[in-house]
Amino acid sequence: MNHLTEEYRHTADKLFDTGIDLTDAKRYPEALTAFRRALDLYRQTGDTHEDLADCLTNIGVTLRQVGQHEEALTSYRQALDIYRRIDGTEHDRARCLVNTGNTLRYVERYQEAVDAYQQALSLYQHKKIPDSRRLNVCTTSALL
Repeated sequence: MNHLTEEYRHTADKLFDTGIDLTDAKRYPEALTAFRRALDLYRQTGDTHEDLADCLTNIGVTLRQVGQHEEALTSYRQALDIYRRIDGTEHDRARCLVNTGNTLRYVERYQEAVDAYQQALSLYQHKKIPDSRRLNVCTTSALL
C-alpha cells in the first residue's frame, strides 16, 4: 500500500468514526457529510473492501433516519453487493439485510421486507451467527 493510500484510509477511518459519533448524537446531516467524505476516500484507495461496505451501510441507516428511504435502500444494495464479494462478511450482510427489511417495512413494501428478513435469517442460521438480532428478524417476519 502506498503512502497516499494509507493516508486516505486513515483519514477515511477518522471520518467514519466521526459519522458514528454524529449519528449517535442524532446530528444526521453532519453524519451524512462525514460518511460521504469517508466513502469518497475509501473509493479513492481503489479497493473494494469491507470498510467501503460498512460506510455504505451506515449511510443507509442515516438516510433512513432523515426519511430518505429510497436513497437508503440504494445504499444498502451497494453495500450488499460488496459484502457478497468478501468472504467472512456474513454477519455484516445479515445486518444490512435487516436494515433493508426495516426500511422496506417502513415504506409498506411488506413482501420485499419479508424477503430481506428471510435472507438475513438464512444467513444467521446457516452460519450460526450468535446475534440477538436473529430473534428480531424471526419476530418481525412473523408479524408481517
